[in-house]
Amino acid sequence: CLHGLGKLEADAGRMAADLDANWEVLAESVQQVMRRHGVPDAYEKLKALTHGRRLDRRQLAAFVRALPIPDAAKKRLLALTPVSAFRPRRWKGALLRRDAHVRIDVIAPILRPVAAAADNQEVRDIVSVDVQEDRRRLTMLFDPGHALDERILREQFGF
Repeated sequence: CLHGLGKLEADAGRMAADLDANWEVLAESVQQVMRRHGVPDAYEKLKALTHGRRLDRRQLAAFVRALPIPDAAKKRLLALTPVSAFRPRRWKGALLRRDAHVRIDVIAPILRPVAAAADNQEVRDIVSVDVQEDRRRLTMLFDPGHALDERILREQFGF
């Protein structure tokens, strides 16, 4: 029976605290950059760093700084946070009205291919993106008996 779901509320503060305490959520992003720059055994190195343990900002930063990748790539990785792996830490963002419609056009799609991602779906080689609010209702569930770090470990490492 799903009648009680409408009474649930997400605890945004708890969710943000869970993310901030679990910097290992960025491991996949770091691994992809390592692979892009030809770092051998990227998966194994990240697994050794994150498997079965929490990672804080300082530990992840030390790992990234020691990587044999270009400084520009390190800088981009160091700007990531668990709250949004796709938004740099100091970016203020923008608050838009609910009826806002934003269009982003790629100036040189042949010279610089661009991908757009939302809700776990990615489209590559785009020439433009239209962004607007999804008017469908979303219900987010939070189980206080299971922390976010447990879910991440289960999904990333299968236990």
